[in-house]
Amino acid sequence: MPPLGVRPAHHQNIVATELNAKCSVPWSGPGSSPKCCTSDLTLAEFKSLRAKMDASVPSAATAQGYLGGTPSWRTDLYTGRGTLMTLRESIALNERNGVKHTPELKGGDPARINQIFGSQAKYAQEIQYALDIKAAGLKIITWTFERADLRKGAAQAGFYYYFDPQGTAIKKDSDMYEAPDALAKQVGIIGVFSDWPATVTYYANCMGLK
Repeated sequence: MPPLGVRPAHHQNIVATELNAKCSVPWSGPGSSPKCCTSDLTLAEFKSLRAKMDASVPSAATAQGYLGGTPSWRTDLYTGRGTLMTLRESIALNERNGVKHTPELKGGDPARINQIFGSQAKYAQEIQYALDIKAAGLKIITWTFERADLRKGAAQAGFYYYFDPQGTAIKKDSDMYEAPDALAKQVGIIGVFSDWPATVTYYANCMGLK
C-alpha cells in the first residue's frame, strides 16, 4: 500500500473513477466533501489515477464537474495527465534530474491511525520514517520550534505543540533543550525550521553544531 495519509479528492481524478467507492468518504453529489486516503487503495490503484490542478466545484452535479474550478489565472492545459508517484519514485526522478528538495511529513489522522495500526506507538514502530529517509540518502530537517509560554506544558502551549498533546515530553522551558538534543543525537536531523530560532541556535552553538 502507499503510505498512510490523505490525498485530497480535488488533487486527482479519483471521484470520477470507480475507485470513488473505496474513498473513506466518497463523492456523493452536490455539496458532498469527499475524503480519499492513500490507505483506501492498493499501490496499483493509486498509480492508476491522474493528478490534476488543486481545485474543485463542491456544488457540481456530476463527479467530472466537481473536478473543475480551476481559477482563471491558472491553466488546465496539462491537467489530467499527471502521473502519481511513490515517494521513492519521486526521489529517484529528482536525483536523475539533479533536483534538490525538502519533503514534508504531515501529521496523520489519530482516529485513522488507531483504526489501522491500533495506536500511535504501533504506527511509529511500523513506519520508522527517519530510518527510511536515511536509507534513501536524504537529510532530515524537522518542523518546528516556536516561541511559546510553556509554564503549563506543551499540551497548553498552542498549535505548534500539538505534537505532544499530553505534555509528556515538553513540560517546562528547559525541556526544550532535551528535544533538540534527542533529535540531533538519536534521529540525526541536520536542521530545524523555526519562527523563533533562539533556542535551537543556542543549543547548536553550545554543541558545536552547524
